Amino acid sequence: QLPPLAIGPHRMKISINTDVQLLMNYLKRAEPGHILRFATHLPEKQVHFDYTKTREDRDRLSFLYFSSSTSEPSTIQVTLEDAHGAEHLVVHDQFTLTNRRFEISPTETAPVIVFNSGETRLGGGQRFFFPIGADIPPGSYRIVVNLEQGPGGYLIFSRVEPGTFSYRTLVKEPLVLERRNEPSS
Repeated sequence: QLPPLAIGPHRMKISINTDVQLLMNYLKRAEPGHILRFATHLPEKQVHFDYTKTREDRDRLSFLYFSSSTSEPSTIQVTLEDAHGAEHLVVHDQFTLTNRRFEISPTETAPVIVFNSGETRLGGGQRFFFPIGADIPPGSYRIVVNLEQGPGGYLIFSRVEPGTFSYRTLVKEPLVLERRNEPSS
């Protein structure tokens, strides 16, 4: 770790005698860099996430799966469970499938590095969504993710929050020529 540095340009020289890849943040680069993401390891067993539905409307949960294989597909089961074991029978015009299976195929994108793991590289992430309808009332739930088939990997769980988007309006003002009153002779 570097000590605190004064503001301004600096030079750093690193000399090593083995192959190493140096990763630094807060650098301006011409070529694309890396993005640091925090993910949950999904081995051959299940993991779960706590989820709180805060409103009556629909919600969309998002998963990003990084497989440890670049050639073998994975089957992932995602289940929505009530945290208190209650069953909700609600008559509604929407119906949420609370148990889904996703077939995740490998991607052809560049491999992803896993920090502090030696030489571990993962396939590029595949995103899949778990929609939750308005038929599920607000409350505490558990999302259970189970790797049914295929290699393990890493999983990022997030919630897509719909909201207002920013917009801009362009107003073209007409050109007004100022007419000067000139004294008449």
